[in-house]
Amino acid sequence: MANEANSELRYLALELTKMSKKNKIPFEKIAKEYVQNVFKLEKIIIESSKRFEKKKIQQLNKNKSKNQLD
Repeated sequence: MANEANSELRYLALELTKMSKKNKIPFEKIAKEYVQNVFKLEKIIIESSKRFEKKKIQQLNKNKSKNQLD
């Protein structure tokens, strides 16, 4: 598993290096922006997951209440 993570990091570094050279932006700036975007994406996923779980619980409670009335 560690080997897979190292491979992914090497791939990301290579892609970020390409972007850096293509756009004539320092690698550090590109890498920093990438990391910030990763954390933003993580936050979005977590918030969406929480909203989904909340809706799921509400639906289960609604169904449970409906079944009790039947």
